[in-house]
Amino acid sequence: MSLLQEKLNLYKKKSHPDESSKITPEHFGAEKLMWGTVPLWRFKSIYNIKEDIKRLSLNYSHLPEFFFKSIGFQDAVSLKDVVFVDLETTSLSIGAGSYAFLFGFGALQDEVLTVEQYFMHEYSEEPAILRAILPLFQEKIAVTYNGFSFDIPLLKNRYRINRIAGFPLDKKHIDLLYPSRVVFKSLFENCALITLESRVLGIDRIDDIPSWLIPEIYFSYQKNGEIDRMRNVIAHHKQDIISMAILMLFLINLYHNLEHRRFDAMSNVAFAHIARWLYRRDLELFLDVVNFMGESVLSDRMLFKMYSCAMKRIGRHDEIMKFWRKDASVYSKEELAKYYEHIAKDYREALAHCAQAMSFLNAGLFAEGVKFSHPEAVTFYRERFEKRIQRLLRKIDPHLSLKSDTVD
Repeated sequence: MSLLQEKLNLYKKKSHPDESSKITPEHFGAEKLMWGTVPLWRFKSIYNIKEDIKRLSLNYSHLPEFFFKSIGFQDAVSLKDVVFVDLETTSLSIGAGSYAFLFGFGALQDEVLTVEQYFMHEYSEEPAILRAILPLFQEKIAVTYNGFSFDIPLLKNRYRINRIAGFPLDKKHIDLLYPSRVVFKSLFENCALITLESRVLGIDRIDDIPSWLIPEIYFSYQKNGEIDRMRNVIAHHKQDIISMAILMLFLINLYHNLEHRRFDAMSNVAFAHIARWLYRRDLELFLDVVNFMGESVLSDRMLFKMYSCAMKRIGRHDEIMKFWRKDASVYSKEELAKYYEHIAKDYREALAHCAQAMSFLNAGLFAEGVKFSHPEAVTFYRERFEKRIQRLLRKIDPHLSLKSDTVD
């Protein structure tokens, strides 16, 4: 062999390697199924959620309509009718160049969650996978986490690009991100699923693969046949599906306790956020939650206004007036001043409540013995009351000096 031929051989691509040495998903635990002549690579596992139910004190025997109506369904949905859906993809985009390479599904029956994951070993296998999983979307209600913005639109694109008809484009699905935000928004640094796992569900992942690294791992598998990290991707993906199922049971349980006024069985940390959400949907339940929380929670300006408006909207005017007088805070003094100025037309009584509020503000207090948490709030409310006092003085006697010192 010439020296030139030896050098050319360095660049020659090896042809037709021994099939027995070729890396396939079987090397990291997949079973091989056939869809016609195309192989499907499936990971199947069973997860018993009994311990999670016991640990979190969950009871999901009753599925509250209240939960499902909150996410756009008219009636309660049986857990047997839902399928938990999650994808791992080649990018964080839903554009035409983004593929799902791992399709995950979870079915919950009693206390057993069956998880199936379909892996795209070759890009040519995508149409077969899409056809195989199509009946799930036609027969079941999909449950996702942020699927409204990502998983479902990406799937619609893949079915469209592959010209596979039958995907239910307008069918409603349950995106757990939205009811989770109702409860946990502002409580934690974000509402990512992994955050709720550790902070709410008590799930701590060990040696987990970060989501941002997963596309690179798949490309490395495609190029180099790397399988060690791919095992971790499969485990990460399976945990996402398990966590979605447990989170849905947690939320159903929470809404069940709300529906039956079992507030003592709920975590106090989430009450303020739940109350704000209830204000727009169920005033009676909103008031019951706030009353259970105790009047001290009404130091939250937003909740105080909602509480006052709710009481007036359902006709409990006498009760809210008694509450304002008893409360004796800057917020209540402002409400009383507005009532006596605009409704009762008793300007001197309104002025008296303004004077009491100003005495609090001049001492930097929200109420007797309670300081404002933010000093700028004192300035804000002092300016509001000063304007109201000047207006009331003019209403009492248009000839009174605007610099009257009768109210200090």
